Amino acid sequence: METIGTINVSEGTEINFFIDEFKDVLYANIRKFATTEKYTGPTKQGIMLNHANLKEIIKKIDDNIDKFKKSDTSAKETLKLDDQRYINIAITEFKEKKYFELREYLESESYSGPTKKGITINTDHFEKVLEFLKKMDEFLANPPKDVVFEKKEEKKPSKKENK
Repeated sequence: METIGTINVSEGTEINFFIDEFKDVLYANIRKFATTEKYTGPTKQGIMLNHANLKEIIKKIDDNIDKFKKSDTSAKETLKLDDQRYINIAITEFKEKKYFELREYLESESYSGPTKKGITINTDHFEKVLEFLKKMDEFLANPPKDVVFEKKEEKKPSKKENK
């Protein structure tokens, strides 16, 4: 894991922007991390993007940068992933506060709406979010040769599975 940046959103909660590897492919990962008495580490709230999707998200933001910088709730872009999934890139409003949202949505016969895959962060942090997205893009475009990602140990089969 290569950390690009961190934004503290509240006491015990931060959004981490990092590069991670999965099946020998590098991904941009934006994830909420929590620190409590019982647990410190990543939460399920976050999104993992391949380089092509990250580049497209940055382009869509840059194409409408004035609206995003002004926290204009008409700033809304989508990135189609496949026939049922898309990423919503938008300024949203909730309880009179404005947020930058980067979230996967699903459109299917059984469900249409947001998924848990994504982040929502106060628009006060928008400039930092964009800076970190661009740094992640630069890293994925030219990953340093000397960066080594930790290999996660494979789960060893239990005695039951060996029988």
